Amino acid sequence: MKSVKLTIALYDRCQNRCEICRRYYQVLHKHRIVLGAEYIEENIIMVCWQCHTNIHNLRIKIKESQLSQEQLNFVISRRSRVYKYIDWGK
Repeated sequence: MKSVKLTIALYDRCQNRCEICRRYYQVLHKHRIVLGAEYIEENIIMVCWQCHTNIHNLRIKIKESQLSQEQLNFVISRRSRVYKYIDWGK
């Protein structure tokens, strides 16, 4: 049940728009910002399949400006585990 509530909260937050390219999609993927960390709202960015693939293939990076303050705080608290996926300062 907790994962259903999390999914609803994430779709409410992004309004069915990829949080990278901002295009509307009925189905989005949950991408953990800090890999290996827990599935919580602060650690997830909702992305379309294209952006998700591009993130994992290092073709695009998540821009710092695309993260909420809560997400940034979470990421910074686990800084040693991330960082090939985030473009700091942009």
